[in-house]
Amino acid sequence: MSQSRDLRTLRRMFPRMTSDRLVKAIERGQTIKAIAADEQKRLIAENDQLSETIAELEKRIETLTAERQQIDADEAERTAPAARAKARGNNPIAFASGNRPNLVDTHSLRGQWKALVADLVSQGMTRSKAVSQANRAYPELREHAIAEANSRRSRRHG
Repeated sequence: MSQSRDLRTLRRMFPRMTSDRLVKAIERGQTIKAIAADEQKRLIAENDQLSETIAELEKRIETLTAERQQIDADEAERTAPAARAKARGNNPIAFASGNRPNLVDTHSLRGQWKALVADLVSQGMTRSKAVSQANRAYPELREHAIAEANSRRSRRHG
């Protein structure tokens, strides 16, 4: 009767103790106090081992976090110009004034007419409406531009 009480006591004291260890301790004739002391030593050793493992994992986490931060910083530095350009807008080239400069050759009459049409298009007109308005507003410029273009063409084929 006392042995069954002792077994229940050991089970309550050490719920993680396997039946094999408990039976071996009883077969060796250990007292409850000796079994309890052995189990406590084993649990302390297991706890120490787990504490060491936790410390190693925490160091590993710190190392990985530092590496990740370095990778993120490098990536941010690498993509910073693109991010700044994107923040300014979707224009492939961002200009300080906010307006694209006219890149058309304005030294020739044809270039001046093209620049006029390009300015009207940049104001929101469709290309066909911009051409019509430029022709109505500056008919002589259109005529001179056509004559210039035809003279260039005749020189090439001529």
